[in-house]
Amino acid sequence: MRFTRSAGGVFLSLALLIPGGGHCLELVAGGISEYVIVGNPADPAVDDLQSYVAAISGATLSIVPLDTEPLPERAVVVGVRAVPGYSPPVIASHGFHLKVVGNRLVIRGGSETGTQFGVYGLLSDHLGCRWLTPEFEAVPSNSDILIPDVLDEIQEPSVRDRSYSGGSFLDADWRRRNRVGAVMNGGATHNMYALLPPDQYFDAHPDWYPMSPSGDWIRDDPMQCMTWTNEGMIAELTRVVKERMAQTPADELIPVCQGDGFTPSYAPGDRLIAEQYGSNSAPLIYCMNRVL
Repeated sequence: MRFTRSAGGVFLSLALLIPGGGHCLELVAGGISEYVIVGNPADPAVDDLQSYVAAISGATLSIVPLDTEPLPERAVVVGVRAVPGYSPPVIASHGFHLKVVGNRLVIRGGSETGTQFGVYGLLSDHLGCRWLTPEFEAVPSNSDILIPDVLDEIQEPSVRDRSYSGGSFLDADWRRRNRVGAVMNGGATHNMYALLPPDQYFDAHPDWYPMSPSGDWIRDDPMQCMTWTNEGMIAELTRVVKERMAQTPADELIPVCQGDGFTPSYAPGDRLIAEQYGSNSAPLIYCMNRVL
């Protein structure tokens, strides 16, 4: 079940925000629209654009295919196609461009996902919709939807992987509407032993791995912990991370992570820092500061 809260007192016609009383694209006026949505009818973001504009204003905009010819004079164009007077910029894959071109509003992304995020950028940043949880949303109420004709906005996330593994993030619709970057190819993971695999390093460098309370080196720690103060391990981990950075796109995260739990190393260097700061996480933080 989905609960919707009307937030009519919050929504302001955007015309009130234009310096000098500039002109507007009247997407909806008095609950009536002359506009159509030009986009992929099977795209859930296009469907959401139609649904939420109707929920806000009472006007239901028809959806016509993206390749419709001739292009309607009054249209919200969602996706990649030629639009007279529009020169598309270069945009990151999850970025988008919102631009008023004459009587048309263009929503275009650097990819299909970026275009979807552009729809939600319009609905959220400009029309006031909020998806607080998968079950609860706030939708303004206003019979007029006016878009300033000076709108020319590019948004690009600085980091592609923006997600989490639980709660609301498990809901695909909620993730999409909140523009969550759910690719996570380089995101959160437990990968310390992928960076420094014991099969490759342990025999020659057992002291890189945790020391047990009895003084034995632990080869296959399930928490993927190390002796974090070992200078040789720090140097090799730094080299491996730099190598991965050179091979990784700038907007992709490079994880450097132990497991969910923690196995303290009883090597003297780790014990010294742990006791100095009163925490077993201190040696790990020391290592990360050195590497990163």
